Amino acid sequence: MHGCGSESSDVSMNKQENSQEKEKSEVEKSTVFTYQIEDINKSSHYDQARIQFLWKQPGKIYDEIWSMKVDGSDLALVVDENWLYEEVDHWGHINTPAVRSPDNRYIAVIQHKSHLVKSMLRIIDLKNKTSEELFELGGKKAPQWSIDGQSLYFRKGGWITRYDIQTKILTKIVDNTSRDGFYLTNQGTRLTTYDSSESEIRVFDLRGDLLNKIKMKVKGFRFFESISEDGEIISYRRYGSNYQSSDETGFILKNQPEKERYHIQEYMNKSIISPDNHFIFISGPSKYEIKTGKEEHLFYINGNKKEFGMNINLYNLDKWK
Repeated sequence: MHGCGSESSDVSMNKQENSQEKEKSEVEKSTVFTYQIEDINKSSHYDQARIQFLWKQPGKIYDEIWSMKVDGSDLALVVDENWLYEEVDHWGHINTPAVRSPDNRYIAVIQHKSHLVKSMLRIIDLKNKTSEELFELGGKKAPQWSIDGQSLYFRKGGWITRYDIQTKILTKIVDNTSRDGFYLTNQGTRLTTYDSSESEIRVFDLRGDLLNKIKMKVKGFRFFESISEDGEIISYRRYGSNYQSSDETGFILKNQPEKERYHIQEYMNKSIISPDNHFIFISGPSKYEIKTGKEEHLFYINGNKKEFGMNINLYNLDKWK
């Protein structure tokens, strides 16, 4: 009887242990997610536009550069933490969105170096697995690529400056000392800036000649946030609808600066307007339909919503659907 009792007890213990092992396995399984390494030679990555973002995956110390298609599929690791924060080169925190070149090969970012006061403009070459530091820069405005990928535009010494990748020549374009940010628009042929001291949107050609000035007369206009690629829709930070509200996001047409077209009752930091002017993308990442304010969150792992605070960048936009 004692022997039988011992056997029964052992079986019971084994079942309990097996059950615990199974539960442990299921928990471990739920924390695992699948992703690819983005390969610029793999065409299936580039059959639609993509979102690039900084995110710290579980178990990592630092953010890494990740990407996905704009429908939220095809999660891919672009630059891992060991490369992004190479200790031998003293690379530290990142100040701006990581901006992809039109051919998908290069990433430009303004990144801090531990032994310098200012940050550096860094170009990461995804094909050759190398990176190059170019200029000491300040500020949090991301550089922008020309449409042919041969030049980078950024703020340096109070000027919007063009850097030719092949010739290494720097050219001052527009005195940007008293202006807040800039955007390349109209197929890369215009520089659009906002002068907060004058509440003016100013449009320049690539020689630096002033083409147009638009006074922002819409009620509640605070800060210029972004502009559509065609230069027609302006996204801006506005005061809330009542005194208890936080800031909101407003939209106006450039040729109707006194009239708000629509707004979303929350503040969308560093927004990007889609090429078709229908959506606005923000960090998270989430996609908002501009006319309705309907939100679609794009980043899920094992069915769980994931969010992050760093800014996003859209690229491969010639495949926008």
